[in-house]
Amino acid sequence: MDSYARDALAGPLRELDAVLRAVRGGHFDPDATRSGAFASTPGSGPSMPKDDEDAKVVAYVVATSGSLTFLNLISNGIGDEGASAIAAVLKRNSTLTSLDLSFNKRINDTGALALAEALKVNGVLTSLNLSDNMLCGVTS
Repeated sequence: MDSYARDALAGPLRELDAVLRAVRGGHFDPDATRSGAFASTPGSGPSMPKDDEDAKVVAYVVATSGSLTFLNLISNGIGDEGASAIAAVLKRNSTLTSLDLSFNKRINDTGALALAEALKVNGVLTSLNLSDNMLCGVTS
């Protein structure tokens, strides 16, 4: 099957579209801090992500940042979908050394396994906190 360059760009363009929609909708302000900030409601000021969709935007920011070394996403309602999006980015990220996903309560075995797979190829992340999530007996 033939593959075209535009096919390879389809996924990243969808991610960029999600970021642009978050900016236009007032949910993400890239100028609020050095790494950007989410607003809990439009115009309410910066806060952290609140669900998997916001986590996907964070994943895009991590992917495009060349200097982010620490990411604190404690207690943000992130689930397996958001954890998997972050895991996909971790596979190619070369700067993030510490990631805290504790107290999200919605990351279970599926999200943890996605993160574990990412760690097999990521050589820079030295600290990953998944405490107080719904993990139970991940063995492989």
